[in-house]
Amino acid sequence: FAAGLITTLSNPKAILFYLSFFPAFLDLSNVAVSDAVLLYAIATFSVGGVMFGYAYIAYKAKSIYSNSKKARLLRASSGSMLIGSGIYVAVRG
Repeated sequence: FAAGLITTLSNPKAILFYLSFFPAFLDLSNVAVSDAVLLYAIATFSVGGVMFGYAYIAYKAKSIYSNSKKARLLRASSGSMLIGSGIYVAVRG
């Protein structure tokens, strides 16, 4: 949990997003500390909720497919899609 939190909070894209997003909609000179804490909490729970949903879906998918005969087919097809996407990007660019 701590490693994920540190990774997320030190993500340069996220930092730049919030530094550019909030001033566009808020007058930062009028934002009190309590308002900043509330904004931080809302952003944390919003992003955290989405990430928790992703983690839960991945956990359920792993438990469904880990002991399945279809797991080999799933790994092969997902690997093929990743390789195909890489080739597409390389040829396109």
